[in-house]
Amino acid sequence: MQGAPLALVLTLSLSTLGLMTAAMTGGGEPAPPVSSALPAPALAAVQTGAAQPGPPQAVTGGTLLRQAGGQELALADDGRLIADQALRAVMDAYLSQRDDDRRMQSLDHYLSGALPAGAAQEARRLAAQYDTYLGRHAALLHAQQFTDDPDLYRLDSWIRQRRQLREQLLGAAVTEQWFGTEDAYLQQALDERRLAGDSGATTPASEDERRHAAHMRQAIAAATGRDGDAGAR
Repeated sequence: MQGAPLALVLTLSLSTLGLMTAAMTGGGEPAPPVSSALPAPALAAVQTGAAQPGPPQAVTGGTLLRQAGGQELALADDGRLIADQALRAVMDAYLSQRDDDRRMQSLDHYLSGALPAGAAQEARRLAAQYDTYLGRHAALLHAQQFTDDPDLYRLDSWIRQRRQLREQLLGAAVTEQWFGTEDAYLQQALDERRLAGDSGATTPASEDERRHAAHMRQAIAAATGRDGDAGAR
């Protein structure tokens, strides 16, 4: 396997940060960052059996591996798994199908064909933790019963609870790598909602302001499960 320059692997993270930069300027920004939905690849599984690896690294660097639906899985220079947004997108493609009892088996089949044995083993461990997180998150969010105009204090409490759940099941490093940008975007939306309420702000005047306000509303709707996305996380 040929190594790839570090700059190539940094592309995904830099483009994610670009979403935040555009959002905070309020002009022509894209929609809030979300995971892409990938079709389930039909890849042959390979026999694996490596030594026990260390925990996944929530950093970018090292070697690019198999490309799937535009997502390039990557390893660090020492061969350990990089738990980046590309890996999360692949896992979301399988694990968000909550009514599919074979979702973990299908994901394992893909990981075995896409990664070396040791990294595939790390990915399976993280996938099991993430699958547990998705199930608990869905149950806890349902219990919140948020409306389209949620109480911001309750929403703050929910965000803290969700962060604790993520760190408990995924670890602080993976939580920051996978959700840090989204959480910062959501915090901006909450801050602007509070500011608008305190100042009695009027309807945005320009097209850029209207577009920005719509993105802020979408960020809050996603956090409260009111955006129509059953797989909101």
